[in-house]
Amino acid sequence: MIDPRIRSATPVILLVLAVCALAGALVGPIVARGRGPLDRARSLTRTGRFAEAEQAYLELAGQRPASLPVIIELLDNHAALVVDASPGALDAPVDAVLAAPDLPPGVALLGRWWLGVLRGRPRDDDASAVLAAALADPPLPWANHLLGREARHEDDDERAAELFAREATAFDDRRGDANAACQQWIEDEAWPRLREALSQPRFARQVSAGVRMQDALRRRDWGGVARWFFPSQYEGATVPILLLAAISACVWFALCAVVGRARDRLRVRAPLFLAAFVLGIGSTYVTMALAIAEQRFLGLAEKGQAVLDLIYFVVGVGVREELSKALLFLPLLPALRRWGSRRESLACGALVGLGFAAEENVGYFHMGLSTALSRFLTANFLHISTTGLVAVAVDDAVRGREVRAGDLSRTLMLVVVAHGLYDFFLSTGSADTSFLSMFVFVLLTRRFVDVIRSLPGREGPLARWFLVGLAVVAGSSFVYASALVGPGHAATALLEGMFGMAIVAFVFVRELGRV
Repeated sequence: MIDPRIRSATPVILLVLAVCALAGALVGPIVARGRGPLDRARSLTRTGRFAEAEQAYLELAGQRPASLPVIIELLDNHAALVVDASPGALDAPVDAVLAAPDLPPGVALLGRWWLGVLRGRPRDDDASAVLAAALADPPLPWANHLLGREARHEDDDERAAELFAREATAFDDRRGDANAACQQWIEDEAWPRLREALSQPRFARQVSAGVRMQDALRRRDWGGVARWFFPSQYEGATVPILLLAAISACVWFALCAVVGRARDRLRVRAPLFLAAFVLGIGSTYVTMALAIAEQRFLGLAEKGQAVLDLIYFVVGVGVREELSKALLFLPLLPALRRWGSRRESLACGALVGLGFAAEENVGYFHMGLSTALSRFLTANFLHISTTGLVAVAVDDAVRGREVRAGDLSRTLMLVVVAHGLYDFFLSTGSADTSFLSMFVFVLLTRRFVDVIRSLPGREGPLARWFLVGLAVVAGSSFVYASALVGPGHAATALLEGMFGMAIVAFVFVRELGRV
C-alpha cells in the first residue's frame, strides 16, 4: 500500500506535469514560428520529417543569389527521403534546381557532383572538375569541404582532415571544417600537423576552445591551459541548457537540504551545504586533470571492444570521478567533526556529488537529445548517491564507527564498480544495456535510502518532495525539448528511457515511503 505521505503529493505532481505539458505544447509552436525558413527546414530534417523539409529546402534553393550550403542541405535531406521511396518519383524537383539556367557554374558543378556522390554514381568529368577547383589558388568555395566529406565516407580520415583544413585555411566561417580536421589530428596524435595548422591565422581563429586547450596541455603551456580552460568547459552551452541545468540543480539541492534537515540548524548547515556544492563543482576539474593524465600516460580510452571498454569505464571513469569527489569532500571533515553528525556528512557528500553532476550536465547535450535527457534525468541522483555513501563511510571511519574493518574500502569499491557499469551500459547505445543501467541506479538508491533509514529521527516529507522534484525536472526537460523539436518528438525523446525510469520511481516510492 502506498504511504499516505506520498499519496498526498499526487495532486501537486499532477499539477506540475500538467503545467509543464501545457508550457511545452505552447512553447514548441511559438519557437517554431520565430525561426527563419532555414532553421525550420533544419528542424524538420532533425525530426525525420524529410518530405516536409524537402519542400522548405526547395523554396530556399530557388532564391537568388544561390546558396550552395542550402543546396547541399537540400541534397542531403533528399538522400534521406529516398531511402524508403522510389527515387525516380522524387528526383525531378531536385534535378530541376541543379539545372536552373541562372545557377552559377561553380554552384551547379558542386551540386551536380555531390548529388552523384549521394546516388553512388558521380560523373567522371564532374569529379575531375571538382578536384581541379579544389586545388586551384584560391580554391572554389566548399569544394574541399565536399571532397572531405566524400573521403570521410570512404573511411579515409587522414585525407578528409587535410581537405577540411584546406577549406578552413582558405575561407572564414568554416569552424566545422577546422574543428573536424583538428579532432582527427588529435585522435591520430599528429601534433606537429596541428601546430602547423594553428600557425595559420584564419584557420586558428576558427578552432574551438577545446582544441586549443588540448594543444596547450600537450605543449605543457600552463598559461594557455589557464586561458582556455573555462571557455572549453562552457563552449556550446546555450542559455536554455544552462537554465535547465540550474533548475535541476536547485531541485536536487533542495532535496539534499531536506535529507540534511537544513532548517533545524540553518546557520551552521546552510554555509556547510553551499560549500559542499561548490567543492563538487571543483571536483569536475580534478576529474578532467586525471582523465588527461590517464589518457596520456596509461592510454585509457574507449576501444570499441566490450571487455576493454568495461575496464575503461570502471578503472578509468569510475575511479577518477569517485576519487575526485571523495577528495573534494575531505576539506569538509574538520567542520563536520566539530559541528556535524552522520546526517550532515551524508548531506554534504550528496551535495558534492550534486555539484559534480550540475557541472557535468551541461556537457550531456552534445550527445543528442534522447541520450542527453536520459542521462540528465538519472545522473544527478547517481552522483548524489555514490558520493553520499562514500561520505558516510569516511565519516564512520574517522569517528571509529565502522561496523566491520574495511567498510570504507568496500564502499569505495562498490560505488566505483556501480558507476563504471552505469556508464558502460549507457555508452553502448543498445536499448537492452541501457535498461541494465537502471538496475545499477536502483541498487545505489536502495543503499542510499538504507543510510537515511539508519539516521535518528523521522524524515518527514522526503519521499513526497522527492517525487515532486522528479516531476519538476522531467517537466522542465519536456519544455526544453519541445522548444527544440516540438512537443511530439520531445515526448518521444523523453519516453525512450521511461521504462527504466518507471522501475526507479517504483523503488523510490517503496523505499522512501518507508522512511
